[in-house]
Amino acid sequence: MPGPEVLDVGCSAGNEGRQFQAAGAAVLGIEPDERTADLTRARGLEVEVATFETWEPGGRSFDAVIAGHSWHWTGAACTHR
Repeated sequence: MPGPEVLDVGCSAGNEGRQFQAAGAAVLGIEPDERTADLTRARGLEVEVATFETWEPGGRSFDAVIAGHSWHWTGAACTHR
């Protein structure tokens, strides 16, 4: 049976996503920077270039959504209103 499907929002270099991948998950990263996405792909993760706000899931669903690297942006947005 395949592992869980995980979406890594703002995956950057894929550090968190690769941990989930090592545990048996299929990971898709979303990264707004093309150069960073290329680096992350070279490290073995599938990555789509987009911001989370503009990304289209195309009917796909995921068992989990993580934002390990990008979580700090959420806090920054909350404190800079």
